[in-house]
Amino acid sequence: MAVAYPRKFQNAIGARDILKQVVRDGAEHPHDCDRELHLITLNRYRYAEQRSCKDLTEIIEELDGQPPELVRDLSHHISDEARHAMWLTDLLVELGAKVGTPPGSSYIDEFERSSRQSPVSAKRTGFV
Repeated sequence: MAVAYPRKFQNAIGARDILKQVVRDGAEHPHDCDRELHLITLNRYRYAEQRSCKDLTEIIEELDGQPPELVRDLSHHISDEARHAMWLTDLLVELGAKVGTPPGSSYIDEFERSSRQSPVSAKRTGFV
C-alpha cells in the first residue's frame, strides 16, 4: 500500500525522499546520521500516536457523555492521532522498518508509573 502523504505534498514526494529530508538517509550520508536510530525514533512517535488513541478513548468512556463538547473535542483529537499513527505506520512499512513496540520504556509508561506512586515516593524519584 502506498503512503498517502499530506495534501501539501500532492503525492510528489515518496517515503525515501521524506526520510532523506527529515533525517538524512544513512546510506547517502554515512557520517551525518544513524538511519536505524532515526527509524526507531519515528517508530516511537508512531507508537505514541497509536497509544494516545487508546488512552483518549478510555477518558471518553469515563466521561460517559458529559460534557458533550469535551467528548466531541476528544473524539476529533483521536481522529487526528489515528491519522498520524496511520501515516507513520505506512511510512515505516514502506521503508522496511519495524513497527512493533519500540525498545525501552516509553514516556507514557513512565508517566503512568509515576502517577501511581505515593506523593512521598514521587518526590524521591523526581516525578510529581
